[in-house]
Amino acid sequence: MNRIISKAALAIVLGAFCQIALAQWVWKDEAGHTVYSDQPPPPNVSKAHIMKSPGASSVDPLAPAPAAPAPADSAADGNSPAHPKSLAEQDLDYKKRQKDAAEAAKKKSEEDAKTAQNAQRCEASRQALATLQSGVRIQRSDDQGQRYYLDDSQRASEVAKLQQNMQGC
Repeated sequence: MNRIISKAALAIVLGAFCQIALAQWVWKDEAGHTVYSDQPPPPNVSKAHIMKSPGASSVDPLAPAPAAPAPADSAADGNSPAHPKSLAEQDLDYKKRQKDAAEAAKKKSEEDAKTAQNAQRCEASRQALATLQSGVRIQRSDDQGQRYYLDDSQRASEVAKLQQNMQGC
């Protein structure tokens, strides 16, 4: 029991010393040097040069000066930090982002499908063109089911059509 009381007393004493250490003044003097002290700065130091006083949070001397207040126009759009968005507005923004993402994904999948279909069409055209240019006799069927062989003019016509189809490949 005695140990617990002595540890508690030690913690209180150390806490008191930490409070004293926090009671520091920091300011820039006329020469631009940073001065640390437990005493307030002389009266000739302006408040703009005081970077920290006891009980106040420290100010980063390298940080830019606070921005001027925003004009009334920007406050009206709800984007200023003084007017955070309500939960309903945040929800609407979230749903809009989700919808935009879904539309973008759908558009991308359609483009991918179109690209794949075009690649498949090009490959089929290349194979047909290679077959026609190989000189092998090619047999076709007419509307009545009668078979016939392509002559040279029909072969040239088919080659021209395939080459025209392959323009985008």
